[in-house]
This record gives sequence, C-alpha cells and structure tokens, in this order.
Amino acid sequence: FTEISYFGAKRVLLPADLLTQENVLAMHARSMTVFAMLDDGAAITDIHNAVFCAADGILTADSAAVLNYYRTFTETTIPKSTLIVAHRGDHAAYPDNTMRSFISGAESGANIIELDIWMTADGHLVLNHDAKTNGWSEVLDCKTSTRAQLEALTCTSQYAAEGDRLAFY
Repeated sequence: FTEISYFGAKRVLLPADLLTQENVLAMHARSMTVFAMLDDGAAITDIHNAVFCAADGILTADSAAVLNYYRTFTETTIPKSTLIVAHRGDHAAYPDNTMRSFISGAESGANIIELDIWMTADGHLVLNHDAKTNGWSEVLDCKTSTRAQLEALTCTSQYAAEGDRLAFY
C-alpha cells in the first residue's frame, strides 16, 4: 500500500483476497479508486469481501455470479453500489471478446465490459484478448496479420458456436 501511495496512483486493482476494510478506507482517504480483481470461479467469500470492504469496482470473469450475489440484498443492505466489470465479456459462458460474450455480460447487468483491442497490419481494429490468437483455428499475431487473415479464423473455444468470429471496429 505504501508503494502504491508513493507513486501517486489514483486507481488501484488488487486481488480480492488482499482487500481489507482498513486498507480500502485508507486508499479512499487518499482519493484512490479501488477495484477488486476476482479470479475465474471466485468463491462467494471473495465476492462478499470485495463488496463489504467497499471496493469501488469488481473486475471479474463471471459477472453473472457477482450480479446474482447483489440480487440477494435489499436496497439498504449495502452502503453503495459497486461497478461490475465483465472481463472480456462473459467469458465464463462464451468465447473471450466475442459479440456473444459482450452481449451476455451486458444482459447479465454488468456496468462495464472490459475488452482488448489491437491494430492489424492493414490498419483495422480487432478485438482479441492477447496479441496472439490463441483459442482460434490458427495462432496469428493480430499486429502483423491482415483483417482478411484474422476474419478467416474460427473459434476453437469449448464455448464456440457457429458464427463466432473475431470482432472488428
């Protein structure tokens, strides 16, 4: 915490199991925004800890689990709402960074969808988690490949469905 404060950070992303009410309050007192990061398949105790330590936001791969947790409360149970960030969409049920994943994350009630964008060799913006197309029919580098090369890939994720493709802007 001392190192975070020393470098003048205004937003902090911490694993949920490192959050305590004391350190979140101390960071808030220094005008820091605190986001809790939940691992894939996070336990309900980690979600509970992030909420009751008053994290400003939760970055999660399973936004549905966090939102279902929130639905168990009445309006007066918790002092403030927390931003729910669907990491790469709803990748607990759909392939990362695909339109189905983004739509599911939004429909589940997430406030924000976190995504990764790369520029192709021919100047197009492509959404993919890493620069490399792991989880697709061929491993290509998004930065050195063309849009046409990337559009030809098919998704090999366990959640893949007909028509899952890399998204472009």
